[in-house]
Amino acid sequence: MKISKWRPLGLALLGAAVLAAATGCSSDTDSSDAAPASSAALDPAAKASLDELYQAAKKSGGTTVTLYTAYASSSPTEGFGKVLREFEAAYPGITVKESLYSGAQLFTRVDGEIASGKQDVDAVLSGPSDVGHFIEKNALEPYAPPTAAQVPADLRDPDNRYVVPFQSLFGLVYNTTKIKEGEAPTTLDEVLSDKYKGQVTFGQPVGTSPTSFALSTLAYNDAISDATLQRINSQIPLSDRNASVVDAVNNVAQGRYSIAIWGPSQVAAVQREKGAPIAVGNLTDARVLNGPGFGIVKNTDALDATKLLEAWLFTAPGQQAIAAYAYNYGTVPGSPAPEGFPSIADYTLRTVPAAEFAPLLNQDAARWQAVFGPPKS
Repeated sequence: MKISKWRPLGLALLGAAVLAAATGCSSDTDSSDAAPASSAALDPAAKASLDELYQAAKKSGGTTVTLYTAYASSSPTEGFGKVLREFEAAYPGITVKESLYSGAQLFTRVDGEIASGKQDVDAVLSGPSDVGHFIEKNALEPYAPPTAAQVPADLRDPDNRYVVPFQSLFGLVYNTTKIKEGEAPTTLDEVLSDKYKGQVTFGQPVGTSPTSFALSTLAYNDAISDATLQRINSQIPLSDRNASVVDAVNNVAQGRYSIAIWGPSQVAAVQREKGAPIAVGNLTDARVLNGPGFGIVKNTDALDATKLLEAWLFTAPGQQAIAAYAYNYGTVPGSPAPEGFPSIADYTLRTVPAAEFAPLLNQDAARWQAVFGPPKS
């Protein structure tokens, strides 16, 4: 691992990285030195399908894809930006112009463009509650990428309006100067034991925060009890919590706490890459995967190029690039995990459908506040 000066990551990077192997640690390899993700083989049938879209895009002249996403990187050659640059290298002449939008800003931007008739956006890649908004607005063009045929049914819209290309892990991250690598607790019961009293933090659940959707996903699957919720509240008091999950991860990286639960693993991985003593653990009974849906916006003037981008994300090169550069898990079965991240082969939680996600969070908000209290400033 290359050691360099690091600094805490802010909310903007969480949007770029998130909103996101049983060794229990994150990658020891600087992603800038990793082998090009395009070295992965492209299935012959997939290659023929993508080549057809590539030629059609060039012929139509619609060769620039405008993508609004919560995963746009602060640098176009880092994180998910590097994934997109791999795509552009694979298809010369096709470019992706990504912009950082999510939540209310994304709704205002896309809805406004559609209403005005002056549409720049071609596709959105954002969390389930965001995608659910555009499903409700009937704004997404149905498309079933042939390369995504094996993606599990709960990660796709039955009407083909979106498919989830990757998922982020929200489980446990820990400080490696306080806990030896590979020796972090692996169950919520261990985390809440007196052994770690005063050493554990998390982001206070509020709105659509990762903590909120982690708790809602666990509850949706009957995987967390009221007794456990009360125990969390007792063992990790408000004074030990943070206003956001990014603050929680930063405090673990800085050694103020040993463990953060439901912190975004990809943010911890980026911190580790920059030299922070932080690693990704495996919270086997309370980890949650959550990923964005890719949806093509109706009336795009770059339909073939946008389909090409979406289809490529599910190819072997695309899925490998997602793991190598964005520290997320690809959704095509058999895709690699980010280096050093825990295996998710035994992950069984059902994914909340995009159309149900925002209503579920709204419904659960009062429950979490009753247990954990109001937002922390």
